[in-house]
Amino acid sequence: MGGLDGQTVLVVGGNGFLGRHLVVRLIQAGANVHVISRSLPSDNGNVRWWTGNVAEFPCVRDLMFQVKPDVVYQLASASMGGQDPELVLATFENDLRTTVNVLLAARDSGCGRVIITRSLDEPNSNGSAQIPYSPYAAAKAASGLYGRMFHHLYRVPVVMLRPFMTYGPGQKDHKVIPYTIQSMLKGETPAIGSGNRRVDWIYVDDVITGFLAAGSRPEAVGMEIDLGSGTLVTVGEVVEQIGELIPKAPPPRFLSVPDRICEPTRLADLKAAKETLDWHPVTSLREGLSRTIEWYRRRGAR
Repeated sequence: MGGLDGQTVLVVGGNGFLGRHLVVRLIQAGANVHVISRSLPSDNGNVRWWTGNVAEFPCVRDLMFQVKPDVVYQLASASMGGQDPELVLATFENDLRTTVNVLLAARDSGCGRVIITRSLDEPNSNGSAQIPYSPYAAAKAASGLYGRMFHHLYRVPVVMLRPFMTYGPGQKDHKVIPYTIQSMLKGETPAIGSGNRRVDWIYVDDVITGFLAAGSRPEAVGMEIDLGSGTLVTVGEVVEQIGELIPKAPPPRFLSVPDRICEPTRLADLKAAKETLDWHPVTSLREGLSRTIEWYRRRGAR
């Protein structure tokens, strides 16, 4: 994506799963990359790295005025989708407050574009299911409302991306795909929930291609765009595919436990991504799983 060549880009929360992949691709695209997170990575690479808490507005405002980014990617998140009430404050601080801080600082500093990240866990806006069924979903839905407000009321050039169930190398170990892969590579039987949930899975490289396009295409400003495969596959089917791709893998054990109450089933609508970003997924589920397995095999399952 040559559109970001020479642009100054700030990645907020760049030490997470999506952030690390995005930073690599931004460097490859020729961007001048700045990253802020709470902690430094082991390898900073060709990046200007800042540490700070973006839930504190002065931190974000001061950094924005110092860096003067053309594009900001807001990826800071608690990334906790459970329904425990103890997650309310964590998601409020790390998902909603951070997003509002970034939007305010972008408005004050005159930033050229802000990309904020939405979630497939949010309630649909079509009137059929408007109740968020986790604190994380509520925080992401509220972030979207603020994003629309800042764009229409304060003229902040906002793009809102909704990556669906993203997987690939470097994801947190407790997530179902890395957990299953690492268990099977070690010859251990992974214990999975019911496996019944139907999910729209999307490989991380495809998602990052969409993020890059959203940072450079003028038509994307003001849009809400899904990044997914457009296909639903159950968790159980994904786990079984992993088993097929790992020779002599022990079969998974599915547990008789109830799924989380009212967990939404949501399919990506790819129309906006195709028309606005000229984007579509290119990595099949099987190919993405194969690449992910190979990454864990090379590094050694822990």
